[in-house]
Amino acid sequence: MDTPCLNCGAKIGPTTPSCPYCGATTPYGQQVEQAAANQSAHHQHARQQHQLNLQMERDRQRRAAMESAATFALISGLVGFFTCCLPVGPVLAIVMGLKARRLARETGFARPMRGTVGLVCGIIGLLSAASGWSYFIYDTQKKKDDVKELRVAAELVADEKDLTEDAACTLVRLEVLENTSSVYRARKIKCRGSLKRTGDRAVLTRVRVLKSSPYTVKGCLVWRGSRWVVEKTPRYGNCATDDEDDDKKADKADKAEKAEKADESKKTDESKKTDESKKTDESQKTDEDDDDEG
Repeated sequence: MDTPCLNCGAKIGPTTPSCPYCGATTPYGQQVEQAAANQSAHHQHARQQHQLNLQMERDRQRRAAMESAATFALISGLVGFFTCCLPVGPVLAIVMGLKARRLARETGFARPMRGTVGLVCGIIGLLSAASGWSYFIYDTQKKKDDVKELRVAAELVADEKDLTEDAACTLVRLEVLENTSSVYRARKIKCRGSLKRTGDRAVLTRVRVLKSSPYTVKGCLVWRGSRWVVEKTPRYGNCATDDEDDDKKADKADKAEKAEKADESKKTDESKKTDESKKTDESQKTDEDDDDEG
C-alpha cells in the first residue's frame, strides 16, 4: 500500500528508502540507515576488541621475555663470579640485562631488578676477567724474560768445575722456573740454604718457592760431561740417584728375607725343643708307672 512522502506528499511504496520526487528520506529509509549504522558500529567494536586482545597478548609475551632475560642475566652474572677467568658468563649477563631493559622500555613496564643486578654483575665480571687475563699475559711474558735471563747466567757458570753457591742457585732457579707451571717469576724462588759438595755431586738445601702455599725443595746437581746439570729438585727425601735407591731397596729386601729366615729357624728350634720336652715327660711318666707296678 502506497504511503505519502512526508516532505512533498507524493505517493510512494512502503519499502522505498527515499522519495523519487524530492529525494527526502522515508521512515523506512531511516530504519535501514540506522540498522546499517548499528552493524558498522558492532563490526568496529569487534575489530577494536580483537586488536586490544592482540596487543595484550604481545605485551604478555614481551613481559615474559623480559622476565626471562632478567633471570638469565642474573644467573649468568652470578656464574661469572665463579668463572672469573672465562668471560662467557659476564658477556651473557650484559647482553641479557640490556635486552631486559629494552623490552621494559618498549612495553612501558618497570625495569626488573634481576636484570639490573645481572647487568652490574656482568660488567664487574667482565672487568675482572679482563684484568685476570691481562695479568696472566703480563706474568707469562715476564716469565719468558726471566727464563731467558737465567739461561744466559747459567751458561756462564755451568761449565765451572768449582761450583759456587750462587752458581748452584742460578741453575736450580732456572730448573724450577722452567718446570713449574704455577711459578711465573724468578724472584719467587729464594735460595736460603747452603751448598754441600761430594765429588761430582752437589746438593743445594732449602730452596724456597714462594706461592700461595710456599714449599721448599732441594737442588740436586751432578757434574755431567763438562758442565753442572740439575738432576732433580725433590720436595721430600734426599738426592740419592736411582741406582742408589735400587741398591737400598735390594739391601732392605735382603735384610727382610734374612729376618724372615731367622724367625722360621727360631720357630723350628722352639718346636723341636717342645717335642723333646714332651718326649722326656712321657718317658719319665712311663718309668714312674713301671716303678709303681714293681
